[in-house]
Amino acid sequence: MITTKPAKEIAGKITLPTNPDLVLLGMCAACASNKKISFQSIQSTPLIEQYKALFAEHLQWHDDGSQLHCTPQQSCDDPIYIPFATLPFVDFIVFSLLACGKILIVKEVTGERIGYWQARAKQFCCTINAEPQDEKVRLWLGESNLSIPQEMVDANDLSILFGLAWGLHQSISFEIDYPLQTPLRHLAIACGYNCETKSTIDRSTKDPLARHMRFFTQKTKGKKEQKQSFIVTADFTNENDEAILLDIPGDDILASLLLLAKSLVQKGLLVMANVPSEQWASSMLNLIRKMQCPVGIQDERDSSFGTTAMVSLQKFKLVGRKVECTPLSNFERQLPAMAILANFASGQSVFRGLEGLRLDNPDRLKQLLLSIEKMGGRHGEMPDGVVIDGGQPSDGFDLTEHFTVSLNGSCAMAGLKCNGQTVVEDTQLLQRWPDFNSLINTMCTFRE
Repeated sequence: MITTKPAKEIAGKITLPTNPDLVLLGMCAACASNKKISFQSIQSTPLIEQYKALFAEHLQWHDDGSQLHCTPQQSCDDPIYIPFATLPFVDFIVFSLLACGKILIVKEVTGERIGYWQARAKQFCCTINAEPQDEKVRLWLGESNLSIPQEMVDANDLSILFGLAWGLHQSISFEIDYPLQTPLRHLAIACGYNCETKSTIDRSTKDPLARHMRFFTQKTKGKKEQKQSFIVTADFTNENDEAILLDIPGDDILASLLLLAKSLVQKGLLVMANVPSEQWASSMLNLIRKMQCPVGIQDERDSSFGTTAMVSLQKFKLVGRKVECTPLSNFERQLPAMAILANFASGQSVFRGLEGLRLDNPDRLKQLLLSIEKMGGRHGEMPDGVVIDGGQPSDGFDLTEHFTVSLNGSCAMAGLKCNGQTVVEDTQLLQRWPDFNSLINTMCTFRE
């Protein structure tokens, strides 16, 4: 258990450690691409060792002291065991591994989730076979005639479509009505594949005045006609044997926890470095900006998953905001920090697009709401989301349940603002960040 108490100041400089979930995506890409992939400067943690163990029979590992190398084993028919309840980016991982011919044994998965996967596969003219085995489910790909419907591809289907095309080594082209903001795009390019996005707006007119006139004319039309759309093309047919080196940015979940802590305890200057600043990793930062927080951000370098930056926050007022969490995969990792920040903000906050959290057992949305109740918060549920009534004081609380690492970590940070002592289950926290306790003690000055 980790115990947190009220803090009066948070200050210092923290460089985020390597994001272990992006390392897992790289491992999956090595299997699906059948390519050797190396990782630059990775410090091992218990969680990274757990991820390596998932692929123990399918990837050969070598650590030369400066880089971690993984090479696909050419002939391995052993199934891969997937711990669904704790796995990030699970849609892409499941579909890419199935598409490249792997058999999966999935633990802790509901029939609703299996049905959802089968329905999504069918939409793209593929089939997933499922066979219950004790408390697990054995999955393998049946038909694989990958085809994309004519209509727009839904944002929540992106990871599934990328996984199928990646594992089947096919090229795809499809239309979307939202910007392409996913770490999979960066990973594809880093692995030597082409992945491009092109706006469907006609730019053939070179006269800027004519383009402006067309823009203002379109503004008078209906909302549906105004919406911009994009054509995405991705080609996964490149089978060259060139070695791939991935430079992994910092942990976006830890970034969301630090942003939560600093928003709750605003005295002092905290600088966070190695923060992934692409939109897919910035849902918490975007919420803080919507609360009119002056954010200091300075680009550092281009990693294999986009730009990293140094980030700091200035003082601001916590106020409720509305957030559309689409695609859910871009929000669910930082959603606990966002919801708990909303619990301390004045007014109501609304989070929509969360129905995908209800497919699992335990229900992840119920876990989130239970945590808010433990700290004295009030909320209301909608079919696709939740309303949080903020500004509720808390005297400290105990969270002994094993929830997600982002939820338990967010509750620990909430304890820095509570009036009394907060105790939180920390097993997953220490597996992901072995120095989590010392991190809090280093950056915080506690109240007497």
